[in-house]
Amino acid sequence: GDDLPPIVLVHGIFGFGKGRLGGLSYFAGAEKKDERVLVPDLGSLTSIYDRARELFYYLKGGQVDYGEEHSKECGHSQFGRIYEQEHYSEWDEDHPLHFVGHSA
Repeated sequence: GDDLPPIVLVHGIFGFGKGRLGGLSYFAGAEKKDERVLVPDLGSLTSIYDRARELFYYLKGGQVDYGEEHSKECGHSQFGRIYEQEHYSEWDEDHPLHFVGHSA
């Protein structure tokens, strides 16, 4: 029902989310079967750290900030994609999410 928390399906390396590769679904169309299912499109060849940061901003909205120190150590920009529309900004202790990770 409506009281169940959303489910976030998180792809791993070489994966992709909703909106990339046309209508192809990495998770066999699960996002089309239930509006509570979220399938973020994160970096396919980025570190787990970078994908975690991207996932946070996908949910909450805003510009991805990888952190100054991390960015210098890894040799990439501190800031990434801007998520103008948040997908679950209410995520907090009282508004949980279920995360399902696939691969590394």
